[in-house]
Amino acid sequence: MANAGLSFVNYIDTAVISASEELETLPFELVRSPHLLEVWMSDPATLSTAWSWSADLITARPIKIIGVFNINSTPTATWRLKLSNVAAGSAEVLDSGVVAVAAKVVADERQQSTMYLPAAPSARFVHLDFSDPALGVGNPMTAGGWWVGDLWQPSFNLSFGVQQRLVDPSPVSYSHGGQAFVELRDKYRQADFSLDYLTETEAKGVIRTIDNRAGIGRNLLYVEQPGGTYQTEDTILGLFKELNPTAHARVNQFSRRFSVVERL
Repeated sequence: MANAGLSFVNYIDTAVISASEELETLPFELVRSPHLLEVWMSDPATLSTAWSWSADLITARPIKIIGVFNINSTPTATWRLKLSNVAAGSAEVLDSGVVAVAAKVVADERQQSTMYLPAAPSARFVHLDFSDPALGVGNPMTAGGWWVGDLWQPSFNLSFGVQQRLVDPSPVSYSHGGQAFVELRDKYRQADFSLDYLTETEAKGVIRTIDNRAGIGRNLLYVEQPGGTYQTEDTILGLFKELNPTAHARVNQFSRRFSVVERL
């Protein structure tokens, strides 16, 4: 398993994107909404059980992590990733072949899936083919987010004490008789972790760049276990909860504490 990483630029934000089909009221443009609960939907009238997504990144970019979020795929769904510098779906620099989507439920009924590319191939065109016959003819595919980006991984991995938790913000009030009244709200995840062995270049170069780019208002992707057994379920698309200071712990060693909260 590779070191944990942060992806702080989603190439989809500025790409030219298209899907094989879309419902007019829930267009494909919604996969780059910052909110996972805003979803694209395929057109149920086409009776399709297979769909494709394409993105032109305008220029070749290193790609190390692919993610689809808040999707409704079934356990037998498959996808195929193709990367090219010529045209979407041709003369590939990478072809994943047909592999299981293997989406995981992460909170409530939300599912997500990720694909880690350790060699980080450089490509301009990204093409995804989905197939999900078990979803049923006439049942549309839906998705609330698409991430394509590089992944920064520090020289030394996360320190011990990494925490992930499910947060339920539902307010609970009690009557004089002791009855509980709950206003149900969507749950989200939070990860808290430390990088305690940053080099000076990482601390004053990369971390400052990430802070400046993401702040607390722009989405980023936290991948806790790239290539690991729990890669998909431990990945969080969200926001920094706050920008903590970077400490000069000792000679040539810097440390930083992070909190990432899932964005709905």
